[in-house]
Amino acid sequence: MELNFNRLNALTADTTEDTHSKILTEGGKRLQNEANNTRDINQRVTEIYKEYQENINISSQLQNEITKGIQAGEQIEFLLLKAIKCISLMTGNNLFYEMNRDNIKMLKCVGTFISKIEE
Repeated sequence: MELNFNRLNALTADTTEDTHSKILTEGGKRLQNEANNTRDINQRVTEIYKEYQENINISSQLQNEITKGIQAGEQIEFLLLKAIKCISLMTGNNLFYEMNRDNIKMLKCVGTFISKIEE
């Protein structure tokens, strides 16, 4: 008596093919998700780097303006606001500038100076 494994082999072949298809589909989806995540991260990093470069350029301009302002005898409050803005840009801490600008504004009426710096 011989055993016939044809039905069992056919069942295994169909299951294996379906399983491979599912694995490939799931693997492809996973890889696509990883690629999308990587792309999103790269876009965020690029945006952050651009902002960082802009801050460096603006802080360099402010440093030059501060030096020239000191030499020209500009008012100290105006130079102080520029220095605070420069520090804020270099550290990425906008709250530092906003808080100190408001404090200086309360201590001394320098509203015209503040509007010049924010241009």
